[in-house]
Amino acid sequence: MIQTQINADMWKSLISPLPCLETTTTCVSQLQSLAVSNSPIIKKISESVTAIETKIDEATATNKQSINLAVFEPALQYLLTARQTTVQTTGQTGQAAQTQSERGILSNLFGLVNRPVGFINELASVIGIPLLRRFTGGNQEQKTASIAIADLRIKTEELRRSKEEIGVKTRDAVQFAVLEFDVRSREFQIQQAISRREIQRFQLYKVGYRFGQSSTAAYLAQQSSLDKQKASVLREWAQMRSQLEKIKLLVLANLSEED
Repeated sequence: MIQTQINADMWKSLISPLPCLETTTTCVSQLQSLAVSNSPIIKKISESVTAIETKIDEATATNKQSINLAVFEPALQYLLTARQTTVQTTGQTGQAAQTQSERGILSNLFGLVNRPVGFINELASVIGIPLLRRFTGGNQEQKTASIAIADLRIKTEELRRSKEEIGVKTRDAVQFAVLEFDVRSREFQIQQAISRREIQRFQLYKVGYRFGQSSTAAYLAQQSSLDKQKASVLREWAQMRSQLEKIKLLVLANLSEED
């Protein structure tokens, strides 16, 4: 790892399946968009909003239909209901007599032509109250349904706000994670370069030691110092890889769940 040069192919393999991993505006924006679109929480909220909106549309249509039917149902019932009517007649003897006759739907319809004023008055007395309720939101049951629909709309807006807030936090988290990775990557490269120089210096020191230019204790101390520098490189490498995995988990959350 100390001597390994991370070329373009190795870098591409290292960050895969991320499309890029740079601190440029284009790359960060691309990673942020992926993180938001792949976020399981945001997906769940979007599904919930869609489901609630569907219920709102269905409930609104049903309640509107119920309010309209509340007006026309009494009128239709009035037209379809047969009624017994009393007709006053005068016989040949001059005496008044009453006869019973039944009025059905045809008689009611003919009444609209023969006696429009009376028919309209009768019809108005039937639909007057339902018509008034229609302009005031319907009966109590229909008003309760309207309140429930309004509550669903409020919840939908709350979910939308939560979705936006989570989206902002996700974008910020991606940006900070990429910047942190850039720091870890640069630190690894610095420690790697220092270790290479230390290895070269130790090789020269080793040659001198063989020719008796230093003591064994000094030689071992130099070797211990080199080992510490190598360990520092490995620690920086581990931190860089850990930060890389954190970015992958943040950006590619859906892939992680599928795996």
